[in-house]
Amino acid sequence: MLLGVLGDLHLTNHRPVRRIDDYWQTQIEKFEQSLQIVKKCDVVIQVGDFFDSPYVANRVKATIIELIKKHLTNPIYCIFGQHDISGHSELTFNNSPLAVLQAAGVVELLGSTVTLFPHDGEILHAFGASFGQPIPEPEDQAELNLLVTHQMIGDRPLYPGQELQAPKQFLIDNPGFQFIFCGDYHYRFQQTYQKRLIVNPGALVRKSISEWDLAHQPAVMLVDTKTRAVSEHLLNVCPANKVFDLSRSEEKDTEILLQFIEALQAREGTAISWKEVLQDVLQKQVLQDPTTRTSIRKLVDEVFDQLEVQGWK
Repeated sequence: MLLGVLGDLHLTNHRPVRRIDDYWQTQIEKFEQSLQIVKKCDVVIQVGDFFDSPYVANRVKATIIELIKKHLTNPIYCIFGQHDISGHSELTFNNSPLAVLQAAGVVELLGSTVTLFPHDGEILHAFGASFGQPIPEPEDQAELNLLVTHQMIGDRPLYPGQELQAPKQFLIDNPGFQFIFCGDYHYRFQQTYQKRLIVNPGALVRKSISEWDLAHQPAVMLVDTKTRAVSEHLLNVCPANKVFDLSRSEEKDTEILLQFIEALQAREGTAISWKEVLQDVLQKQVLQDPTTRTSIRKLVDEVFDQLEVQGWK
């Protein structure tokens, strides 16, 4: 059985502050290219954060429904990430863009109850663990079991002190699954342990000028369940200087970001909002400079783009 794996899509009608291209068109081109790659697959899987926000414009949902119907005969099987739902609460799923896609028949949500995919004598048992949900326990570990999950699993920490579970350790901790497809961590990896496989295709688009994002090559992964072979299909991307504003160094932004993270960590468990913490940092680092309100707003946007890339939600 051939499985197509799509990473975090983060589809949106809003352009990240550092992008200077037609970001909406860029997303659509990459998404359509991805669909063209996976249309030959028996099952297509998406690993959460289908949308960048639960409040995307109706034209975003309509366009995505049309594209999936155009290229695929079966729905995309997916889970939801924290960006797909309001307030990080799964209770809001029914009011989410992903629920609209499910009602349109172009996606199907995987959950703790097994979804069976029979093909050429194989039966794939697929389970989903959306954002914040526990990992289900398959009844028979000898079966061909697949887990799709949305949590911070990665092969390299994105900043000092990040709490990041290693892919191999995740395989060790979840022995009932022969295949694990994961999202949330925006950068591509694959790893095997005792003939079991974990993969993450990474994010569909680059959102910031961080070193990680500039080096990221969006891709789609194809997994053969019989051979355990993984093929990476890289998507077309423009040079960074064609799609990003690189006029200002990110060193100052990174300094502010790290101080913000340290402040959050120091105040963990206290009743204080992130806005208060950020205000403190900006007051010390930015507001003393003769900069404009517009520049400050742009800096705030970039800080939160970086927080998202580096695992802070």
